[in-house]
Amino acid sequence: QPEALAATLTAPGDASDPRSRVPSVSELLSAAREMNGGAPLPDGYDLWGSADEGGPSRSLALLEEYVQLDAREFQQRWLPVEGDMESRVRDAPALEQTAMARVVAAEGGTAAAAGALNQGEAFSRTFSELLSLGTVSARRVRHMMTERIDAIAARSPLATRLPATLASLVDVETGAQAARSSRCAAAVAAIDAAEWHRRLAWTDLRDRAYAKADGVPIEVRYWRWHGILLRYTMTAPSAGCDADKPPLVCVHGFGASADQWDDLMDDMAARGRRVFAVDLPGFGHAQKPPISYTQYLWEQSVVDFGRAVVKEPYVVAGNSIGGDTAAPAGASGGG
Repeated sequence: QPEALAATLTAPGDASDPRSRVPSVSELLSAAREMNGGAPLPDGYDLWGSADEGGPSRSLALLEEYVQLDAREFQQRWLPVEGDMESRVRDAPALEQTAMARVVAAEGGTAAAAGALNQGEAFSRTFSELLSLGTVSARRVRHMMTERIDAIAARSPLATRLPATLASLVDVETGAQAARSSRCAAAVAAIDAAEWHRRLAWTDLRDRAYAKADGVPIEVRYWRWHGILLRYTMTAPSAGCDADKPPLVCVHGFGASADQWDDLMDDMAARGRRVFAVDLPGFGHAQKPPISYTQYLWEQSVVDFGRAVVKEPYVVAGNSIGGDTAAPAGASGGG
């Protein structure tokens, strides 16, 4: 019973330093709900290659294939691009899927597409949502991958010391083992990075609200987008904004973050308008998975943020590359 347990557990620590305090169970549950908050996205708006269904058995079988198959075979099976480019552009429900189809096609189609993706991209796209849903344990996956790396090192020491291209010059088997070890290492790195961002999110959510001198209170929140943790800030309800006015969603520029809009939140609150400011994937406190970052990825994240978090008509604006993202997001039905 979480409530009963929360009532019996206290949070010892130095009261003057909130970061040293051990969180209570109720706080952990609240943070977990916050990190998994937001409405379900409409059907057909998945990221390219994302998997969002299946229990532990399916997830573990998928992991086994990730380890055993070479990169080309795994991608052909789980990250396919089917049909000609014209039909892909016509039928894809989101431009991000079309963009990835073009990336893969530029490398000669699925037969050679593994070279078009970032190291660890196949793992991140396939497993991020499954891991966030809890259908497989990140700790178990990490243990499984490190065990495979150790086994490969014991069997073929050069395979874990040389890049796959050089290891293949030794012999075909050494090259194959080196590629397998590299994929396992990429999975471990992706899991470790995701855990770091989860802890960063927990730290942000503990403090929750902040305000500049004489400024309106601003809340820090997170939402999950296809398993990826993304931060956003918003004008706190205590600011007393007019609920009848469409809120403003702000998209930051390159190398910036949601914090860029703090001063604007003050100005807009004085006009009675609520403001949301997003961290785009790869920026600010948002998670930075090893995937291909395109303007279409960012655009889709803004459109889906409106659907899952704002959930009402809104105005979207951006600065620099954020403007280049906000305009098509609005045209796509985001605002």
